[in-house]
Amino acid sequence: MRRERRKYARVNTVLYATFSDGTRKIREVIRNASAGGMMIETEEPWKIGTILDLIIDARSSIKGQGKVVWTAKYGEGYRMGIELKNLSLDAATVWADALMSFTDLWTKAGTDN
Repeated sequence: MRRERRKYARVNTVLYATFSDGTRKIREVIRNASAGGMMIETEEPWKIGTILDLIIDARSSIKGQGKVVWTAKYGEGYRMGIELKNLSLDAATVWADALMSFTDLWTKAGTDN
């Protein structure tokens, strides 16, 4: 049995973000997120440990960094877990507000995550 290592509750999202390692740049949908990170689906993942610059399209852009902490084959592509790093207080506040808006949306829709 796989041990659950999550520190934060997840919420399903439909947010876009741009990720770059300085060489390659991609724009993907964040499929679920928490206070500590996110999961995206991509055609080609980065290696675990890669530090990425990221810009999340929320009510206002959230700029920061993330670290690839896991990857897994999924269908024709991959899923990739990204731990958030180096968010400013303002960016962390916008991120928390974005997560709360999705939590409220799912609660109003009667969908339990």
